[in-house]
Amino acid sequence: MISEKVDLIERIEYYIGHSEEEIRFKNLFSEEERELLYAMSALEQVKVAMPEKKAKDVNEEVEFFLERVDIEKEISLCLKQKVMNQFDLLLKKGSAKAWMEIMTWYNVLKKKGLIVNSYWEFQVLEEMLKIFKEEVQNIGSREIFVFEIHSMKELTEIYFRMVFMVRRMAYGLEVTDEVLGGYIGRELFPVFIKVLAEDNNIEIYDRENILDGLSGWGKSKNDNG
Repeated sequence: MISEKVDLIERIEYYIGHSEEEIRFKNLFSEEERELLYAMSALEQVKVAMPEKKAKDVNEEVEFFLERVDIEKEISLCLKQKVMNQFDLLLKKGSAKAWMEIMTWYNVLKKKGLIVNSYWEFQVLEEMLKIFKEEVQNIGSREIFVFEIHSMKELTEIYFRMVFMVRRMAYGLEVTDEVLGGYIGRELFPVFIKVLAEDNNIEIYDRENILDGLSGWGKSKNDNG
């Protein structure tokens, strides 16, 4: 037996090996978590079951393919919504444990090959999870600023504002608080630059300008008190 107080990854692993224990399953997971796991299982079942259908001719093969695409699209959209709802609930908590659970769900989905490569929100989330890990590793006496992000909508908006500012800096333009937006954006931006420098998936014209611009921006903030 396993306690519902243990880490999420252990509970998920237990569920995968003992999915027949319905009563135990209800005790281990919240209603939202159960719905997410059900949606994951539904998409996995579609991926496994559909290839078993044998086509008699080319026309039937095309028909089966289109049928599979439609079913996978419907279920993957359902799964995406369950995931986004769960992440919103976790982000509202604003804690390290909540972010670790988001990371766990993301890694489980990625390992299983479910939806994370299909929707752009998960590419953004992966970068923000790197920022979370960077903040945790270098916390010292500072607060962790990602804890002030309380929804996936906020998370993606902040991310794209930071990407926009990086591209401005690459062309020698200054960082502006009006564009970057809000306290959280300003505080996260230097961490974002570090993460970006270590694992770059964004096309940038001139990286030297980014470092110079970030340095100048920091001094400007300090000079203004």
